[in-house]
Amino acid sequence: MKLFFLLGLFIGQGETLPQITNQVSNQVAPIVEPYKCNAKPYKYLKGHMLSEVLSLKLPPNTRIYRYDDEAAQYDKTKNRLNIELDDKTFVRRVYCS
Repeated sequence: MKLFFLLGLFIGQGETLPQITNQVSNQVAPIVEPYKCNAKPYKYLKGHMLSEVLSLKLPPNTRIYRYDDEAAQYDKTKNRLNIELDDKTFVRRVYCS
């Protein structure tokens, strides 16, 4: 109710309400290519220790897991670099899903 009263005061005194403008930009957002997994540059990691893997800059969404991790078997995320470890934390396999 107070809002209507205040609006009435603005209009009653001959003032106009602030105009809300919709400015449309002519700029176009850049097209971002979806990430495509490429395991080839990381194949050399097979046999290396986990500590060496963690010191690298890996692609976003990379998954590092142990071979017996059941949750990793059910995750079917596409275009992900997967680094599988053995039971002694050495890289066992590097692949894309």
